[in-house]
Amino acid sequence: MEKVIKLFSTLLMFIGPISSSNENSHTFILKYDYKSDHTTRSLIEKFEGVKLTAYRCPSGIPTIGIGSTYYENGRSVKMGDVISLGRANQLYDFNINQIEKQLKNLVKVELTKNQKSALTSFLYNVGYGNFEKSKLLEMINKNPHDFRIQHEFMKWTTSRGRPMRGLRKRRIEELELYFTKNKR
Repeated sequence: MEKVIKLFSTLLMFIGPISSSNENSHTFILKYDYKSDHTTRSLIEKFEGVKLTAYRCPSGIPTIGIGSTYYENGRSVKMGDVISLGRANQLYDFNINQIEKQLKNLVKVELTKNQKSALTSFLYNVGYGNFEKSKLLEMINKNPHDFRIQHEFMKWTTSRGRPMRGLRKRRIEELELYFTKNKR
């Protein structure tokens, strides 16, 4: 019974409202209803892409789905792995849940929604350990509105010591979002 409920819950992520002209006729509309904020998802997916076959990211790490480098059980992605779009979305949701917990653990000040979204994208890309020991985190915890934070974001534009145009573009978009005013 639990498996049926879990499968049905997963299916409901992709099925939207039911519209019908009569009670016996149902039309299902596919939709994407992700747990994380749409702005966050769009930003991450723009730079990570969606790849259902494992590939090596610019840092040489096997990656799959929407930038996933490991599975829920901690096993690393291996070259040759193949997943479905639904599985890619499950991994994304798992990763986002982990990152939300990590942000709560690391960031000790109140952030706006846009700051959280930008930092979620940043952390999704650079990882917990790198963010934990960064000057960027230190500055955010001192004053999340300090414009000198821009300089720290832009230090994260290389892979294996090589400047990466894609990372530079990503950091610029994260910065624009981070400093866009909104309500807390």
